[in-house]
Amino acid sequence: NEVRRLSEEDPNIILRVEDISDEDMQIYLNAVDVMAFPFKQVLTSSSTLLAMSFGRAVIVPRLGCLPEMVQPDAGFVYAPNDVDDLAAAIEKAIAADLSAIGTTAAWRAGAHTWRDLAFGTLGVYDNA
Repeated sequence: NEVRRLSEEDPNIILRVEDISDEDMQIYLNAVDVMAFPFKQVLTSSSTLLAMSFGRAVIVPRLGCLPEMVQPDAGFVYAPNDVDDLAAAIEKAIAADLSAIGTTAAWRAGAHTWRDLAFGTLGVYDNA
């Protein structure tokens, strides 16, 4: 597997291919500066929203509702299936003020609560 080979060649990369318990998830989310989600197909992503709720900038493909959820002030969006655009998004993240972006990401994630979703859905039915 190419990912395993590349990770073995770089001492800065620790590859862990395993399930992460709910209790341990916060350890990983607090340890990263940015999270990349190289989805090939997706409409929405709770993992992206979870990362944002931890104040992490995210890198996502321009698929489904992700571009709406991840505005430029909360992360980086790239063209799906375009390795060069993904690499450019990673380079932008490296050069960015990830602390400020993470703060905005957390604020945006807070705007997507179950309560807000319920009231939004109710509003659709009220206007139907």
